[in-house]
Amino acid sequence: MQPGGHRFDPGQLHQKSCRRVKLMMQWISAIGGVWLVPIAAILVWGVIEIVKMALAHQERLALIERGIHPDSVKPDGVRKDKLA
Repeated sequence: MQPGGHRFDPGQLHQKSCRRVKLMMQWISAIGGVWLVPIAAILVWGVIEIVKMALAHQERLALIERGIHPDSVKPDGVRKDKLA
């Protein structure tokens, strides 16, 4: 028995998920296949940019933890004060 005195029916779980899938498919078909590619491209680009920002932040924190001023390091990893 489930809370509230109801019996568990696994078929109801499947029915709910099928409804969700049908609604999702209807939504996708309503948008149209032509617009789906640019939307997906924009979403992927956004995720890539967020990951790049997170990695740059981690690298900056690692430099700070090592006692290196992050602005004294060029993007290729060479320290500016070690040049010459």
